[in-house]
Amino acid sequence: MASVGASKSGNSITLTANASATRNGGTVTVRIPWSTTGTGYYGEAGVNGQVYSKRGGQYAWADFVGSGTRTLTYENQYGAITYSISIYASVQPYGDSRATNYGTVSVSIGAAQFTLTFDPGQGTVDVPTQVVTYGETYGELPTPVRSGYAFKGWFTAAEGGTEIKSTDTVSITEDTTVFAQWEAMTIVRIVEGGSVTTYTKVYAVQSGNVKHVLSIFVVRDGTVKQAT
Repeated sequence: MASVGASKSGNSITLTANASATRNGGTVTVRIPWSTTGTGYYGEAGVNGQVYSKRGGQYAWADFVGSGTRTLTYENQYGAITYSISIYASVQPYGDSRATNYGTVSVSIGAAQFTLTFDPGQGTVDVPTQVVTYGETYGELPTPVRSGYAFKGWFTAAEGGTEIKSTDTVSITEDTTVFAQWEAMTIVRIVEGGSVTTYTKVYAVQSGNVKHVLSIFVVRDGTVKQAT
């Protein structure tokens, strides 16, 4: 809350104002209730350069009393921010110079938040949605499952698109759906000592490079078969 006083030749006026802010996505609305008290030959009160209270005449004394609410709207504001709003009170007795004092009211509001919806495609996911904050990192993202497939990551499209990682900074400006992308897994079952061991990811080293083996084939009874 800010209180601004101005006085000249025994005449004075005080303007009191405070501020509150609400957010709807990227639209921030700031409300500034204000009121004035005092007397003066000529006076006015203003918020951000616009006059909202004015009393008095050229040849008559008058009380300088008024109140109201100023509403300001800011578009495309997604991050956390503090708004400083200028206010003033001014009096000018007849035949004398004007006295004006300025002040500010400040109000802060947090960053916008959006809902991230996870589309697992043909898989399943335990956490279907997550709230994220603009300007912060996504944080831990859920891991979906799908039989016979390895999860590649969350992307902005079911095919192609851009991968969304937990360390990325949130820059979306609306509720958004991300899509799981999958890679078919190689499944190999090896029997050893009467026990069956199943391997779902098989890799090979070739010329110093690790490569994911997508298919394995075996020769059985003179026939080439794909290992399952």
